[in-house]
Amino acid sequence: MFVPKADEIIKNFPTPTYNLLQEEEDYVIVEKPSGIVVHPDDRHPKGNTLVDAVLADYPEIESIGEDPIRPGIVHRLDKDVSGVMVIARTQEMFSHLKNQFKTRAIHKEYTALLYGIPSIKEDDITFPIGRSKRTGKMAAKGAVDEKTKSAKTHYNIAQEFPPKYSLATITILTGRTHQIRVHMNALSHPVVGDALYTQKKFAVPEELNRIFLHATKLSFKDLTNERKTFISPLPESLETFLKKL
Repeated sequence: MFVPKADEIIKNFPTPTYNLLQEEEDYVIVEKPSGIVVHPDDRHPKGNTLVDAVLADYPEIESIGEDPIRPGIVHRLDKDVSGVMVIARTQEMFSHLKNQFKTRAIHKEYTALLYGIPSIKEDDITFPIGRSKRTGKMAAKGAVDEKTKSAKTHYNIAQEFPPKYSLATITILTGRTHQIRVHMNALSHPVVGDALYTQKKFAVPEELNRIFLHATKLSFKDLTNERKTFISPLPESLETFLKKL
């Protein structure tokens, strides 16, 4: 019996699909599904990423940006996180968006289901974030040093499901790797379904096959400096889980 090599199996995966929210001459707004990465890297070869899917529809983005493996990409979402993203179609828009991210002029809002109910219903989390030598994962630290970066996350508890869960609206003022997941875990209220940043006492619900974290809103200024806001509702699977609580 012939058994294909692992890399051959990966290369034969079909190109992922995505939902197009809006098309403009200089950018597109898309919804990234859970379970796919934004662009190729050492563990995720070309052909099975969001970038590949968008390139198939908008081949002009191939030359946009600063890195050929990330054409048009100015921000990312974790593999298992879903939600709204903007992808630049022109170099001018790429630079314009990049500058807004750099100056923190872009507003990003997420919806997350958390384990437990925080005693403080609305607050800022400002733990610096760096990579742990012991685990290799990102971790919240006590102070900024040469191995950490400042990070700021604002959360607001929108709904409580005593005693197990609470639904939060979260905005990030910095863009650190796994920032929301790291900060909420440091607060002892990790995101439901997160297998990487969690605590043993929190069991992943069997009926939830992904992390309950979704990029709900994205707001930025276009090339005319008019602010544009795009909304992505919760995916059906998350809505269904929420209704059962």
